Amino acid sequence: YEVTHLTDQDKAATTRLAQIFSLRADDFVPIKSENYGYRGFLTLINPDELDRIEIINPHDREKTMGRFFSKFGTSLYMCYGECDDLPGLRRRLMELAPNDWTGETEGPLDGLFIHPKALGGVMLGVSRTTFAWSWSGSPDRIAPRPTL
Repeated sequence: YEVTHLTDQDKAATTRLAQIFSLRADDFVPIKSENYGYRGFLTLINPDELDRIEIINPHDREKTMGRFFSKFGTSLYMCYGECDDLPGLRRRLMELAPNDWTGETEGPLDGLFIHPKALGGVMLGVSRTTFAWSWSGSPDRIAPRPTL
């Protein structure tokens, strides 16, 4: 549902994306994370769906996104998808790629990251179905976490 575009010109890139795809900037959601060291926008293609391009300014060059940006400049960084069975995906990753993913190894989880080494070059974030609404401006749309 998401691809992440890194740039140090997040406002200009967001404006340009809205023009190119005839999107309404009023539907975009400003985002920031001190944990990951970025700020930017979720450019929702359809505000009722999760499909979007995340425009990110990785301002903290000491964190992972910032280091990537320092090395490669303006570029695509990662993508995100949903999974109906995140615990099942975790079991498969623990079996087949134990060192190539990040997330909780036990108990409930809302998401995880599969590292580029396991996927031939792309970072893939995976969230449980509907959980992405928590950072997409509509946390009321999150379905309850399934019981294990």
